[in-house]
Amino acid sequence: MRTTRQTYIDSNFEAARSQGCDTIQLKFDGWWARWQIEKGVARVFTRTGRELPDFAFQAKQDITATIVGELMHGTNWAQEPRIKGKTFAFDVWSVDEVDLADAPYKDRYGILRALLKRMPPSFIRVENFPIFDYSSIWDRFVDKGDYEGVVFRYSKGRIDTPIYRQKNVVVGQEIATGFEEGEGKFVGMLGAVVCQSGARVGGGWDNDERFDIWTNQAKYLGKSFEVEGRKRFEETGLLRHPNFVRWL
Repeated sequence: MRTTRQTYIDSNFEAARSQGCDTIQLKFDGWWARWQIEKGVARVFTRTGRELPDFAFQAKQDITATIVGELMHGTNWAQEPRIKGKTFAFDVWSVDEVDLADAPYKDRYGILRALLKRMPPSFIRVENFPIFDYSSIWDRFVDKGDYEGVVFRYSKGRIDTPIYRQKNVVVGQEIATGFEEGEGKFVGMLGAVVCQSGARVGGGWDNDERFDIWTNQAKYLGKSFEVEGRKRFEETGLLRHPNFVRWL
């Protein structure tokens, strides 16, 4: 049975349609999660296989299944009280020890719909829309809403069928005013650039850039650089998930 995240491909409406996608879903900004449930004992794992014991629970019913979804944890957006700690489920990979690897997505989605009726209310099924609703969905929920993008699916696809996604991209500019050392594999090199705006930009750098910036901080202090994010927060003007693009 599969335990690793499916392949996601950055795309757009036209490209997804050309690959046979016929379904669209909203993209939630949390952590990809695999819920492994054995006779009602539920454990959750991240995309890297790390277990999150704080979210484990004992279900009231004797359920055995593998449910995949977006856990509202670990991101700014996920801290909103209305969604914090919830799981937006979009797939089921096994049920009652039956591997669903070859089952088409529309059948797995039907199983998920029935299965979630037996799960705690913190589990919410991600809604499917016809792909031709793309323009109205994007306008309402991404451009004018707070979702970070959409996901395109093929309703007859197997579990190993690639998933296509389109994220909203907003470009901005920052000025480097400080530097933070990285942790783990980034010890001894850059972890994040502290910006004049108050933002911290920790993504978009390769390892060579991280080492060079950390060991030559005076060279980069005060420099401007371009970033891209998924949304601009109205309250602060900062970008959500800013990533380095290029020095200006």
